[in-house]
Amino acid sequence: MKPLKSGKFVTQSKDQATIDNLYPDGGQSDNFRLPSPFGFIANVPKGVTAFYQSLFGSGHETIILAQLHKGRPDPGSMGSILIYATDSTGTSLKATIAVTNDGKLSINAPGDVTVTSATKAVISAPAVEVGAGSLEKVLNGETFQMTYNQHYHIDAFGLPTDVPTTPSSSSDLSAKVKAAK
Repeated sequence: MKPLKSGKFVTQSKDQATIDNLYPDGGQSDNFRLPSPFGFIANVPKGVTAFYQSLFGSGHETIILAQLHKGRPDPGSMGSILIYATDSTGTSLKATIAVTNDGKLSINAPGDVTVTSATKAVISAPAVEVGAGSLEKVLNGETFQMTYNQHYHIDAFGLPTDVPTTPSSSSDLSAKVKAAK
């Protein structure tokens, strides 16, 4: 393993970044693709200073161990983590994923948030809010359908009417829910 190096990103593209090597021996610039620790891939913007390690003598096995980025947001209280993305200049914060030390997870994005699953997505919580601003509660489909199909009214003579002549069927229920006003 080569010694730890530090450098400033001076160019960047989708597949490659060039670092001005700040290593004391004045060595050559290293080129490497998408520098990352395990499980994270980053296309680092120009101007970020990083401490990195080139593994196995090749620029393609380089990982960032730490970085100095003046635009980096504060992760908050001790024990919290923050994953963030900036614009291509590294100066404007674009999206964040925060996990706080009190167990909260928040995703903030000015654009679309997409969740894709080949089978299903499960949200399990005592309450789920969809939308922003004033929300309305959503009917429980099967429960309401059963109540509706069995309900009756009292007629002008004080006698119960029959159940609805057109009962609700399964085609009246939707698998998609829109709850915001």
